[in-house]
Amino acid sequence: MIAWLERCHGWCGARGTFARAGLALATGALAALALPPVYALPVLPIAVVVTLWLFDGACAHPHPRRAAFALGW
Repeated sequence: MIAWLERCHGWCGARGTFARAGLALATGALAALALPPVYALPVLPIAVVVTLWLFDGACAHPHPRRAAFALGW
């Protein structure tokens, strides 16, 4: 189980700029499903973890603060 999570973490961090932006958009949309009227609360922790992995992957960028800002914007 832990090895699978480490592979997913590495995969999220290794994506390119536009792929990470698309993944951030997808996780944001997934997190929005936890709001009314859908109340899909089990997807919220998954979306938050993937978003944190994306921010962690920004550290490998030549300009990590700029990459993290662009990802969160």
